[in-house]
Amino acid sequence: MPPRRMQMLSYELATARTWAEIDVDDILFNYRNALKELAPGVKHFTVLKANAYGLGAAPIAKILYEEGARLFAVACVREAVELANVLPKDADILIMGETMPKEMELSLTKGILSTVFTYDTARLLSETASRLGLTARI
Repeated sequence: MPPRRMQMLSYELATARTWAEIDVDDILFNYRNALKELAPGVKHFTVLKANAYGLGAAPIAKILYEEGARLFAVACVREAVELANVLPKDADILIMGETMPKEMELSLTKGILSTVFTYDTARLLSETASRLGLTARI
């Protein structure tokens, strides 16, 4: 007997009955209330990893940028590049996870901040930046 196979649905059919409604006013309300908990002058990162936990990192980042956020944090280079492509240059984006060697050039050219966990990673990031004529932001 041949193996049973599931019939694959098209994207349109799979999503026809589901949707998400995002209330921007609620996001702004939560953001503003979180800021009230900080002492004056304290810098903060707006964490938007995992596609802003399913809300859509790029549109949420743009909304929070308009509200005054300038420091954003994500989990990986792919997420950081997504934000770098939609945010103005004065926004800083931090990768909280490891930047892999094959991702360093892209990360550096986009001006993304890297978290460094080992000396070897710091050295390789510095060498890559030097080769590109850039300064690594760690």
